[in-house]
Amino acid sequence: MQATSKEVLLRVSGLNKSYQSASGSLNILKDVDFVLYRGEFLAVVGESGAGKSTLLQVLGTLDDPDSGEAYLAEQGLFTLNQRERARLRNHSIGFVYQAHHLIPELNALENVMLPLLVRGKARKDAEQDAIDLLEKLGLKSRLSHVPAKLSGGEAQRVAVARALVGKPSLLLVDEPTGNLDEVTAQGVFQAMQLLCQQVGTAVIMVTHNMELARRVDRVLRLKKGKLIAADV
Repeated sequence: MQATSKEVLLRVSGLNKSYQSASGSLNILKDVDFVLYRGEFLAVVGESGAGKSTLLQVLGTLDDPDSGEAYLAEQGLFTLNQRERARLRNHSIGFVYQAHHLIPELNALENVMLPLLVRGKARKDAEQDAIDLLEKLGLKSRLSHVPAKLSGGEAQRVAVARALVGKPSLLLVDEPTGNLDEVTAQGVFQAMQLLCQQVGTAVIMVTHNMELARRVDRVLRLKKGKLIAADV
């Protein structure tokens, strides 16, 4: 892959995060600095417990750092109040997790429509956007299926569609294929990669799957709390 732009989308500077444990303060992120370009697909690798998921939580404004700054399209993330953060997440940041986190009572179409309805988009328009995206993901025959009736790969594709239906500028992805077999994992990754290219969404993906990591624009390793360039 090649990044689609050299315009900086996300700029992170001096990010620090620690947690209190029984043995004292545990430093998870230490002076993390990096930039992400518009349309770039970045993978973050590292040992379990290295802080990869914490990094995504902080960048997604779901947790606060102890210190440091992050700017998404020149918007400072950590100065926003909770209402402003919620609006930013709905409009500009998508999330995909290892578990799909679909709402069990809603079918595939309704799950994907939901972020657009929260924005206030007309139901008819939200429905058409969701259908278009689900069809691109090969789920035309699964629109009315609730999550329990979907396979693991299908449910994760629906989760990808839900994350991208609003055309966010940034997608944060935490072990998206960790619960899938290798063939299904490759299919989900390829679908996500293609959609992000079409939408122009930049991606930060945490993964243990080095085969997937080799297929992105750039790989960074989180080691002892610091992000460093990785050889994969």
